[in-house]
Amino acid sequence: MSENNNIERKAPDKITKFDLFMEQLIFMDGIAHTQGNTRKGGLSFSSAMEYILHKFYKNKDDLAEALTRHMDFYMTDYAWGGCINGLIISMEEQRANDLYENGESTISPDLIRAVKTGLMGPLAGFGDTIVQTVFWVITIGYAQPLAMAGNFLAVPISWLGIGFSRYLLSWLTCFSGYYSGREAVSKLTSSKLAQKVLTVSAVVAMCIMGALTAGNVNFVTAVTIGKQSLHELVDSLLPGISGLAPVFIIYYLFKKKKIHIAKIMIGIIVICIILGILGLFG
Repeated sequence: MSENNNIERKAPDKITKFDLFMEQLIFMDGIAHTQGNTRKGGLSFSSAMEYILHKFYKNKDDLAEALTRHMDFYMTDYAWGGCINGLIISMEEQRANDLYENGESTISPDLIRAVKTGLMGPLAGFGDTIVQTVFWVITIGYAQPLAMAGNFLAVPISWLGIGFSRYLLSWLTCFSGYYSGREAVSKLTSSKLAQKVLTVSAVVAMCIMGALTAGNVNFVTAVTIGKQSLHELVDSLLPGISGLAPVFIIYYLFKKKKIHIAKIMIGIIVICIILGILGLFG
């Protein structure tokens, strides 16, 4: 939605630490119940942001636009990812103030999306390493002997170390992201840095998606040309193309042809069954 200078807007409300606390509580509680294959944590992120965005955008169109952009796919380590929530809140706050005062803002929807997307991968790698493979292992290693010995302290220790600690960490990182983000947003709006951040974030996001595709999508055909496998031949010419090609086709159908993701998934299942019966899958 384009910015409209003629829209009558009201002054955004100030938010408090309690607002940030509630936003993260809604997000962390919802993330366990609303994840799906198409958006992952996007619905929970948008629901949590709704609590904040109502304070920023008093105009129905501005609010609808903001809620819609936060329905996008979202996946990271949700405890350390709290700093993304905080940073995005600070950006939305600055955008709302700019729209109220000037009717336009240098904090564009594309910039907000790019920053959010660009930080998902790095924080997922960092957070998963620190939390799941270090902190959780230490907690379980300490609680397991207590549980085997029949000590009731094993339960609260596990809950504090694995459950409550994630909530606590998400609140701390959200506060840090918001207050640090306000200073960063001020620099963005006072220079040409916004476009640079947008470009770099887009490049990082594409690199992450490319790496995820190459590492997780594997399409192997049993077709041979002479004594050589067609898959090996194609992969030697264009490494990884056998996995990227289906992704590009799915993207084209979903983004360009506007085919619902559920229909695409059903089509993939049917095609895989047919190819498997024909013996074309390796």
